Amino acid sequence: MICPKTFILTIIIFYSSIAPSFANESNQDKFGQNRADPSIYASFGFGGNYFGVTFGTELCYAQNNNIFSIRYLSANEFRFNVDGVYDQPALSMKEIGLLYGRYMFKASGQLSIAAGLGLLNGLDRGNQIDFHEYKKLEIHTLGLSFEGRFFLIFSKYSGIGIVLFGNLNPKKSFVGVMIEIHLGSFLD
Repeated sequence: MICPKTFILTIIIFYSSIAPSFANESNQDKFGQNRADPSIYASFGFGGNYFGVTFGTELCYAQNNNIFSIRYLSANEFRFNVDGVYDQPALSMKEIGLLYGRYMFKASGQLSIAAGLGLLNGLDRGNQIDFHEYKKLEIHTLGLSFEGRFFLIFSKYSGIGIVLFGNLNPKKSFVGVMIEIHLGSFLD
């Protein structure tokens, strides 16, 4: 499992190391088109975290290098058993988050970092209560949602990218990586 502090530090170092290359760019892409400001787009992706597969969707509004987003993540433990019988409850997490951050636009890509409040609901394994059975622990908590995203813009309306995401909370923190498809208005 990746330590949340190490993960956040990695994002900050990555962000600060490439920020100067974005700072001197104009608002024009390689085709002479201006970036759409404001820009509205949705992203859909899949990836993983330390216990399983993650699916996510996000709606973003970007203007003047500020980005506001609403995201939904669903993560479920991946298990494979030939018999199909599991004695332990499967881990699962669902998160709805409101995030604010900053973005930088360059010729054919965008880099952003954001954080905000996330509502997390899920199921965790508790103590063993019988020979093979475990107690199911329901999780309902607020946490700090965060993400770092880079995506390439292929056309006026589409792009593909990668996002590092997570939620730090008192009950069950997690981090992960996802590949996303972005659809929306990126260029004028």
